[in-house]
Amino acid sequence: MLQLRIQRPLLKKSACSLMGMRTHRYHSTVIEQSSTVLPEATEASGKNSEIIFPRLTDIKASDLIGGSSFGSGNYFITRSSTGNLPVYSDYKAGGNKHVTEIRRIQGDIIQLRNDLQKKLPKIPLDNWKVLPQSKKIIIKGNVVMEIKQILSSSF
Repeated sequence: MLQLRIQRPLLKKSACSLMGMRTHRYHSTVIEQSSTVLPEATEASGKNSEIIFPRLTDIKASDLIGGSSFGSGNYFITRSSTGNLPVYSDYKAGGNKHVTEIRRIQGDIIQLRNDLQKKLPKIPLDNWKVLPQSKKIIIKGNVVMEIKQILSSSF
């Protein structure tokens, strides 16, 4: 018979809890389990036993979580909850300066900027600004419709 010991917090009011401090006392509970043991907990001891974990030599880097190459050369723009692309126009400097913002960029922001610059050669390279901390691309001028048209065909 297998016995498991589980500790759970037992909250009791004491003088400390009345003063605003919390105290936790633990009591243990013994749970008895019949002879059935979970198959993943069995030891591999026999010819008919299953292998629980593969050998380290059999594991590839692409099989691991986070092993994909997303982020280097790949990018993605998440849409809003209503399904719209996160491309916005804004007026700066008291309404004299018009800018376009692309938000919610995941992955390689520089690669997205380079791809958009190839598709929009009429916008000078000096008008593009990348903010990697806030995951935004800011473009001088009102080019919202052109950006949305390009991104809607891709995303």
